[in-house]
Amino acid sequence: MELDVSGGGGVLVSGYEAAKVAGPGSDGVGLSARVVFESFRTRQPSSTYPGGIPVTLPIGDVSVRSLVLRQVGGGGGTLTDLGAGRYGFNSLLVVEVSGLVEGLGTALPFGPLVTPLGLIGEVEVMGGAAVLRSVSGLSVADSQVVGQAFPALPFELPTVLPAGGTANVVFNLTLEEVIATLTGEVSTLASGTVVPEPGAVVWAMAAGVLLGVRRR
Repeated sequence: MELDVSGGGGVLVSGYEAAKVAGPGSDGVGLSARVVFESFRTRQPSSTYPGGIPVTLPIGDVSVRSLVLRQVGGGGGTLTDLGAGRYGFNSLLVVEVSGLVEGLGTALPFGPLVTPLGLIGEVEVMGGAAVLRSVSGLSVADSQVVGQAFPALPFELPTVLPAGGTANVVFNLTLEEVIATLTGEVSTLASGTVVPEPGAVVWAMAAGVLLGVRRR
């Protein structure tokens, strides 16, 4: 991160990269399937299911196994002197977002997706050290054609005609397309070494980046 403290009020972020690795069972989010089927009947209980109408069914959870943000452009922004060695910054990065999710025994990669990331926060300079703190919003969406069969899935299906009952069925699903939306908050904490340059420009070489993402 390059901080122009000579009065120009500029900031330049380069080489930003952060990764989050989730352990088993963590970061679980709900998984639903948009199922399209032909008309069929069940016998116990007796019910008719008209075909051709897409039905969205909750079928389990997926876990976010990994998430990586890597800067591919941008990084310029403004700098505000807050006094006592503190500087507020507001920079706009362009990042690639990629990762891996797992659900129903299947691992599915997503990305890389290119999206803007507003890096907003504060840098505190203390002698030869600097600490960066930032909280930023992140929102990306992706769709992929997969064409992958899932294991047979037992499901309690609410009856349609007549309504009010439950039929125990087994779905043999083929995953044609994955549509994913990730929205959340990226919290970044980094420490580094201050390298003064002629002309009252400070270079803060950030290291030890910690990334936390609260996602939906």
